[in-house]
Amino acid sequence: VLGRGYRVGGGGAAMGAPAEAIAADADNLKPDEAAWRVGKILSSVVGVIFGTPDASTRGAFMLREQMQPGRAFDLIYEGYVEAVHRAISALCARARGLEADDPEAIIQAHAMFGQALAFGVARDTLARRLGRAQLGIEDLSVIGPILEGSARRALIGDGDGPTRAAPST
Repeated sequence: VLGRGYRVGGGGAAMGAPAEAIAADADNLKPDEAAWRVGKILSSVVGVIFGTPDASTRGAFMLREQMQPGRAFDLIYEGYVEAVHRAISALCARARGLEADDPEAIIQAHAMFGQALAFGVARDTLARRLGRAQLGIEDLSVIGPILEGSARRALIGDGDGPTRAAPST
């Protein structure tokens, strides 16, 4: 337990432990730093998704287990989802001045985690919209800053960061 209830625990696979490390000092962060770190975790999640050769197969499996929990649900939750979700929740809570176990912080974290997971679940949709055959790790240079700016806007109302301005009309 990290002061004020910012608990980050459990293990984790490719993202669990790094997410826990990013959120380890959540209660000592300024709100804008906490919001920025949420964006970093989301970018890292997308990096894992894009860096996994069988991401489509894994994504479909994970989506099915989320929608219709089976025998693997507990393994997925305890081995990956819980650690990342708790880390994002702790940072969302800090950014918004809430306790880490506040339902609002948990729901906010869930919404943000969903943004990152959408890049795995709907990867082919985005590729098609971009007129490309597929997406790859190189796309993180665009996706990462967008997720980071989105997290800042959602948590502290500040979208400053490496995003492009809208063209003037």
